[in-house]
Amino acid sequence: PDADTVIVPSNWQMHGYDAPIYTNVTYPITVNPPFVPTENPTGCYSLTFNINESWLQEGQTRIIFDGVNSAFHLWCNGRWVGYGQDSRLPSEFDLSAFLRAGENRLAVMVLRWSDGSYLEDQDMWRMSGIFRDV
Repeated sequence: PDADTVIVPSNWQMHGYDAPIYTNVTYPITVNPPFVPTENPTGCYSLTFNINESWLQEGQTRIIFDGVNSAFHLWCNGRWVGYGQDSRLPSEFDLSAFLRAGENRLAVMVLRWSDGSYLEDQDMWRMSGIFRDV
């Protein structure tokens, strides 16, 4: 399917993809830690941007995700950078070794459920995506 443009930060449920789930005292998934359901909705994000050579010579370049629910993988220019989990805390990555002068591409794969979903169960709406600033 064609990719849609979504605003970041936001939850993909607010754009009509998947349904928000409200729970107060029960888990929204079968309780079997650390395993997660095999049907695990996934959102894929990408951004293409340009960097001048002078920028690369300035030093280290880092990216900080202030909140992603519930877990994610990050790639830069087709190379895996890292994994983040714990949706209420920031995840920070050094992109210096992955960036090049000219066009660059970031790709993020967000998973709705992770083993951390068992720890984050509380009275709340369960929604997914990059929901805080990057």
